[in-house]
Amino acid sequence: MRTDDEQIVRRKAAELADVAVRLQSVRDTTDLLTVTAELAAAFFACPLVGVATLGRDAALLDVAGPAADLLRDDAAAPAGALRRSLEAGEPVSADVRDARRVTHVPLIPGRGRAVGVLSLYWPGTATDLTYVRPFSTHVAVAMESLWYQHRLHASIETHRLVSSSLGVLMERYGIDSREAYEVLSGISLEYNVKLPEIARRVIEDRDLPVSR
Repeated sequence: MRTDDEQIVRRKAAELADVAVRLQSVRDTTDLLTVTAELAAAFFACPLVGVATLGRDAALLDVAGPAADLLRDDAAAPAGALRRSLEAGEPVSADVRDARRVTHVPLIPGRGRAVGVLSLYWPGTATDLTYVRPFSTHVAVAMESLWYQHRLHASIETHRLVSSSLGVLMERYGIDSREAYEVLSGISLEYNVKLPEIARRVIEDRDLPVSR
């Protein structure tokens, strides 16, 4: 490998390390998408970037970046490059309007499903995909990590609400924790309202909730 090639590889490796550190420091999904778009634009020298999280049906959820509208338009094409990319789990490039070329990159942490997509709208037909995979992997891992953190926080909050509401019912009706939980879950089923919401109402009203 020539010296200049080695320097490029080292520089890109250092840039990727900085990308990973920056992404892992983000604690909000909206901020993560914004930061990802900024980092991708600088890393790939591609000013038009779109990035989005995906639902289980591969529909776009949150979308950010200068090319957010272009990404939404591409998502509306059922047989377009974006759909092909997500189905294949691989980057797919295609010519698009205004003499541009787009590369859609599924954001896949490990061997799981895509949790998002990174779309690079190149200013011409030339594309450089050398470092697309390591960059997209860093983004996918950050997205998945943030998703797990949110689930953990939600689980802790649910546990706190339910425990507090059981205490309210035990004190008010002189019942034990098992009986209190049976009452709480029974109301949840009867009114088809999630257990944390029933627990929140019990805490607020200091009694069994009436239908709202």
